[in-house]
Amino acid sequence: ITGTPVVSRIVVDPRINEVAMKAVKAVDEKPHGFYCLDLKEGADGRIYVTEINLKAHTTLPLWSYIATRIFRMPEWGNIAYLYLRLGLGEDVDLKSIPKFDIYPEVTMLRHIDVGVWILYEDKNMKIKVL
Repeated sequence: ITGTPVVSRIVVDPRINEVAMKAVKAVDEKPHGFYCLDLKEGADGRIYVTEINLKAHTTLPLWSYIATRIFRMPEWGNIAYLYLRLGLGEDVDLKSIPKFDIYPEVTMLRHIDVGVWILYEDKNMKIKVL
């Protein structure tokens, strides 16, 4: 099954960052722009790249909305708006943006029948987004 998931989980793990960077640099030695990777952890505990997309993922606008409205992140958390500003030639302070792990470890649930929810597993809390 492919496509936009009903359940999306943010995982903060330095191993993921390392594997993702190596995969992107295997495709482009000097990467720039937005890369979206699908990864799976095997039964052996290793992380495997299953797909590299050289475009923004379909839930980017939703995550951007969540970043600024729910997580209360700075303006750069709205990545869709950030790219718009860059495309229009506006000055953007890219040095203030973390290289990795910009979102907290949460789970997003989205389904036509229930809307969109963010689950904070460590706080045993859920927030209705839409």
